[in-house]
Amino acid sequence: MPAVANRAGVHATTVYRRWQTIESLLLDVMVSDVRQASPVPATGDLPADLTGYIGRLLTSLRGPHALGLLRALLAASQAAPDLEAVSELVKPRIDDFQAMLDAADVTTIDGLGCIELVIAPAYLWAQLGAPLDPAKDTERLVNTVLRTV
Repeated sequence: MPAVANRAGVHATTVYRRWQTIESLLLDVMVSDVRQASPVPATGDLPADLTGYIGRLLTSLRGPHALGLLRALLAASQAAPDLEAVSELVKPRIDDFQAMLDAADVTTIDGLGCIELVIAPAYLWAQLGAPLDPAKDTERLVNTVLRTV
């Protein structure tokens, strides 16, 4: 962390105030990268937005470095002082899903609920070594979300 602060031209205390651990700093960088590389669409057409996002997610989870973000999240969450701190780590992605739902005028589920229906099973199966098949499972996950709205 002192090296990061030095490179940024700030005191280490400034860095520690925002990120209590190196894991949380790395996770923040990874979440930012993922948000840019795989944006959550918010066109107002929820079925199309979900289909596009989920298809890309499931395809990416079949790649060689698919679980890097999950591993970083696990490391950062283990170092976090409480559940609220863990929630702050993933808040930007929750906000992305909330924007998608807001664009479609969906109020029966929130961004976190959508993540729990989409990202959780996708990462679970990938971590178990049986990543979901984009051709087969995208529609199933989309339908799971649509049944809740």
